[in-house]
Amino acid sequence: MESIANFSIGQIKRFENSAEHEKHRIAAIKRFEDPKERVKVSVATKELWQDPKFIAKQIRARHTFPNKPEKFLDKLFQKLFPDQWKYVGSGDFIVGGTRRNPDFVHITKKLIIEFFGDFWHGEGKTGVPNEQHEQERIDCFAKEGYQTLIIWEYELNDIDKLTQRVVEFNGR
Repeated sequence: MESIANFSIGQIKRFENSAEHEKHRIAAIKRFEDPKERVKVSVATKELWQDPKFIAKQIRARHTFPNKPEKFLDKLFQKLFPDQWKYVGSGDFIVGGTRRNPDFVHITKKLIIEFFGDFWHGEGKTGVPNEQHEQERIDCFAKEGYQTLIIWEYELNDIDKLTQRVVEFNGR
């Protein structure tokens, strides 16, 4: 840890001089303009994204922790099915070949529940119709043998109906 701190201090001192910083910035841009260098970076990046530990680290770095609706759903699942569902949306669980991180996974069955916020997963943000977006995610997890239930944010407005859907899904 000390070496990281020393490295950071060294980098800060190195770029205190704005001319030095500009020199390094221009050199980096020129390196990236080289087609061979871009291919090299692309290959290295693709290799990194094959590593589940790297993926989990990236997810955590993006502050993907349970938001309020996910916390609410977690409490609902624990009330309905104690210790059967686990929140894994912070990068704790990556589904094999899909390299995807679901929100909730059943402890013993191959079941996944995804929570889709109306803004982040809606057509206005994704550019894809909601039904198609849902089906792509369902198909993605199905390749690994999982059945998936998608819960949209607006569905939290009718808890009785939502509870019924979750109970039926959990019974599979």
